Amino acid sequence: MWYVLNIKGWKGLEQDVERCLKNARYLRHRLKKAGISSMLNEMSITVVFERPQDNEFVRHWQLQCVGSMAHVVVMPHVTVEMLEHFLYDLIRKRNIWYGKLQPPCLAEDMGVCNCACPDHARKYMN
Repeated sequence: MWYVLNIKGWKGLEQDVERCLKNARYLRHRLKKAGISSMLNEMSITVVFERPQDNEFVRHWQLQCVGSMAHVVVMPHVTVEMLEHFLYDLIRKRNIWYGKLQPPCLAEDMGVCNCACPDHARKYMN
Protein backbone atom coordinates (compact mmCIF):
# COMPACT_ATOMS: atom_id res chain seq x y z
CA MET A 1 0.00 0.00 0.00
CA TRP A 2 2.82 2.39 0.85
CA TYR A 3 4.40 1.73 -2.54
CA VAL A 4 1.14 2.46 -4.40
CA LEU A 5 0.55 5.65 -2.42
CA ASN A 6 4.14 6.73 -2.98
CA ILE A 7 3.97 6.13 -6.74
CA LYS A 8 0.37 7.15 -7.53
CA GLY A 9 -0.47 9.44 -4.65
CA TRP A 10 -3.94 9.87 -3.20
CA LYS A 11 -5.27 11.27 -6.47
CA GLY A 12 -4.02 8.29 -8.47
CA LEU A 13 -5.48 5.87 -5.95
CA GLU A 14 -8.79 7.75 -6.08
CA GLN A 15 -8.80 7.49 -9.89
CA ASP A 16 -8.21 3.72 -9.67
CA VAL A 17 -11.15 3.34 -7.28
CA GLU A 18 -13.44 5.43 -9.50
CA ARG A 19 -12.45 3.38 -12.57
CA CYS A 20 -13.07 0.10 -10.73
CA LEU A 21 -16.51 1.23 -9.53
CA LYS A 22 -17.42 2.47 -13.02
CA ASN A 23 -16.30 -0.80 -14.66
CA ALA A 24 -18.15 -2.89 -12.05
CA ARG A 25 -21.36 -0.94 -12.79
CA TYR A 26 -20.72 -1.43 -16.51
CA LEU A 27 -20.34 -5.20 -16.08
CA ARG A 28 -23.51 -5.40 -13.98
CA HIS A 29 -25.43 -3.35 -16.57
CA ARG A 30 -24.28 -5.58 -19.43
CA LEU A 31 -25.11 -8.79 -17.52
CA LYS A 32 -28.57 -7.44 -16.75
CA LYS A 33 -29.07 -6.40 -20.38
CA ALA A 34 -28.15 -9.96 -21.44
CA GLY A 35 -30.74 -11.40 -19.03
CA ILE A 36 -28.15 -12.93 -16.69
CA SER A 37 -28.96 -12.88 -12.98
CA SER A 38 -26.49 -10.57 -11.29
CA MET A 39 -26.02 -8.16 -8.43
CA LEU A 40 -23.70 -5.39 -7.38
CA ASN A 41 -23.85 -3.69 -4.02
CA GLU A 42 -23.42 0.08 -3.97
CA MET A 43 -19.77 1.14 -3.62
CA SER A 44 -18.59 -2.41 -4.41
CA ILE A 45 -16.31 -3.74 -7.12
CA THR A 46 -17.52 -7.35 -6.74
CA VAL A 47 -20.12 -8.38 -9.31
CA VAL A 48 -22.02 -11.57 -8.46
CA PHE A 49 -23.80 -13.54 -11.19
CA GLU A 50 -25.13 -16.99 -12.04
CA ARG A 51 -22.47 -19.68 -12.03
CA PRO A 52 -21.28 -20.76 -15.49
CA GLN A 53 -22.14 -24.38 -16.29
CA ASP A 54 -18.70 -25.27 -17.64
CA ASN A 55 -15.75 -25.80 -15.28
CA GLU A 56 -13.31 -25.10 -18.12
CA PHE A 57 -14.92 -21.68 -18.58
CA VAL A 58 -14.61 -21.07 -14.82
CA ARG A 59 -10.92 -22.04 -14.89
CA HIS A 60 -10.17 -20.02 -18.02
CA TRP A 61 -11.63 -16.83 -16.53
CA GLN A 62 -10.39 -17.66 -13.01
CA LEU A 63 -13.84 -17.20 -11.51
CA GLN A 64 -14.59 -17.80 -7.85
CA CYS A 65 -17.75 -19.85 -7.39
CA VAL A 66 -19.91 -20.74 -4.41
CA GLY A 67 -23.02 -22.83 -4.95
CA SER A 68 -25.02 -21.43 -7.85
CA MET A 69 -23.13 -18.13 -7.96
CA ALA A 70 -19.83 -16.83 -9.31
CA HIS A 71 -18.21 -13.46 -8.87
CA VAL A 72 -15.75 -11.12 -10.52
CA VAL A 73 -13.73 -8.57 -8.59
CA VAL A 74 -13.14 -5.63 -10.93
CA MET A 75 -9.56 -4.59 -10.14
CA PRO A 76 -7.65 -1.56 -11.48
CA HIS A 77 -6.03 -3.54 -14.32
CA VAL A 78 -9.43 -4.67 -15.68
CA THR A 79 -10.47 -2.70 -18.76
CA VAL A 80 -13.81 -2.38 -20.55
CA GLU A 81 -12.23 -4.31 -23.42
CA MET A 82 -11.42 -7.20 -21.06
CA LEU A 83 -14.98 -7.11 -19.72
CA GLU A 84 -16.34 -7.17 -23.29
CA HIS A 85 -14.27 -10.27 -24.11
CA PHE A 86 -15.53 -11.95 -20.95
CA LEU A 87 -19.15 -11.00 -21.69
CA TYR A 88 -18.94 -12.15 -25.30
CA ASP A 89 -17.58 -15.52 -24.18
CA LEU A 90 -20.10 -15.88 -21.34
CA ILE A 91 -23.13 -14.99 -23.45
CA ARG A 92 -22.05 -17.23 -26.34
CA LYS A 93 -21.37 -20.23 -24.08
CA ARG A 94 -24.47 -19.60 -21.97
CA ASN A 95 -26.59 -20.02 -25.11
CA ILE A 96 -24.94 -23.42 -25.61
CA TRP A 97 -25.30 -24.48 -21.95
CA TYR A 98 -28.99 -23.67 -21.71
CA GLY A 99 -30.19 -23.88 -25.31
CA LYS A 100 -33.96 -23.70 -24.98
CA LEU A 101 -33.91 -24.40 -21.24
CA GLN A 102 -34.60 -21.66 -18.74
CA PRO A 103 -31.73 -20.32 -16.62
CA PRO A 104 -31.85 -21.12 -12.90
CA CYS A 105 -33.78 -19.09 -10.36
CA LEU A 106 -31.34 -17.30 -8.05
CA ALA A 107 -33.89 -15.26 -6.09
CA GLU A 108 -33.07 -17.14 -2.90
CA ASP A 109 -29.35 -16.41 -3.31
CA MET A 110 -29.44 -12.87 -4.72
CA GLY A 111 -32.93 -11.58 -4.04
CA VAL A 112 -35.91 -11.32 -6.37
CA CYS A 113 -34.80 -7.97 -7.80
CA ASN A 114 -31.50 -9.53 -9.01
CA CYS A 115 -32.93 -12.74 -10.49
CA ALA A 116 -33.47 -12.99 -14.26
CA CYS A 117 -35.39 -16.28 -14.25
CA PRO A 118 -38.78 -16.24 -16.04
CA ASP A 119 -40.67 -15.88 -12.73
CA HIS A 120 -38.73 -12.77 -11.69
CA ALA A 121 -37.53 -11.26 -14.99
CA ARG A 122 -40.12 -8.45 -15.01
CA LYS A 123 -38.89 -7.16 -11.66
CA TYR A 124 -35.26 -7.67 -12.72
CA MET A 125 -35.47 -5.73 -15.96
CA ASN A 126 -37.04 -2.63 -14.35
